[in-house]
Amino acid sequence: MSLPQSTSRCLPLLLLAACAPDRRTLEFEDGTVFLETTWDGEHLEGPFRQWYPGGAPERELHYRDGERSGEWIWWYENGQEKRRGSFVDGWRDGLWSAWHENGQLQFQGEHEAGQKIGTWRGWYDAGSPSYEETWEAGTRTAVKRFPRPGG
Repeated sequence: MSLPQSTSRCLPLLLLAACAPDRRTLEFEDGTVFLETTWDGEHLEGPFRQWYPGGAPERELHYRDGERSGEWIWWYENGQEKRRGSFVDGWRDGLWSAWHENGQLQFQGEHEAGQKIGTWRGWYDAGSPSYEETWEAGTRTAVKRFPRPGG
């Protein structure tokens, strides 16, 4: 059984269109962009961006074949960076940092293949140390807490 000539000419175009990434955008009621991402038909692919109602960026995440990949960044509504880290093969990997809304560092430490490693440090919003932890292959082996100054 053969396909009609018009169908056989259109089929390659339909297959190509079906394989093309589908860029998706959602908007707030006022028409400003809320969310922007790309879908390959099965997975999220590439950047995933989200904005606050006022237009400031809220987060930028990255996917490869549906897995978390590359650098991920979050922001507070005031534009201050909130958190930053990277994924490799879907796992947290490398330096992860977070900040208080006032810009002071909140915590910082390393991941390797999804597990905390090394020394992790935390700070109060005024900048004084709040804790220090030691991690080995995802297991906390030591912790030291510091009282809040004046508290």
